[in-house]
Amino acid sequence: MALPSRFSLLNANLDPFLFASIGKEESGMSLSVASALARLGSDPWIEAERLAGMPQAMAADALAAMLARIPRAGWNLSESRAIAARLVQLLPRGVTKPSPSESSKPDGRKAGTPLTWTHVLVLLFGLGLLAYTVFSMFAGR
Repeated sequence: MALPSRFSLLNANLDPFLFASIGKEESGMSLSVASALARLGSDPWIEAERLAGMPQAMAADALAAMLARIPRAGWNLSESRAIAARLVQLLPRGVTKPSPSESSKPDGRKAGTPLTWTHVLVLLFGLGLLAYTVFSMFAGR
């Protein structure tokens, strides 16, 4: 039996790209693609999937523009282009996102699955209990 998608690993095909070293920062520390994308405020896995879905030249241009914006990295745009050209070679080709009908909601239901009568009854019982408690508080005065 397969585990629900919320328990599966993120797209492991993206790992060679995300954990590749961009280079050394001015401080001497090595910087990975995942760290750089997170530093720019992007989700690294979503951004890597987006780049993997583009033609390589377009992905390299987009990545170069992002790398040039990294604070304290010390790379200019021409250096960023060379780095990006090397890194996009690590992206898997043909990465596709699951369709909304294939993805699961956080509560384990498939997208589009309606609430059951059990859910509705539990909700109504909770609201009734809340109303009874509030009424009891004010009636006892």
